[in-house]
Amino acid sequence: MKSRFNEILIARILKELDSGRSVKEVCRENNISDTTYYTWKSKYAEMKSSNKTTSNNQEKMNTVG
Repeated sequence: MKSRFNEILIARILKELDSGRSVKEVCRENNISDTTYYTWKSKYAEMKSSNKTTSNNQEKMNTVG
């Protein structure tokens, strides 16, 4: 089943909490469950950290060569 949320929309929803809003409030406005929010947060936090690792590795390779 295809999700109605793409990665850009998910990232926007996750960033809404940076402004101090509650998880329940953001979830209610976007018609998602708390469980969905925390699943996305976990998934995209892992992707974010792996992207940082990849960027750091690329920088090291550029400075060595």
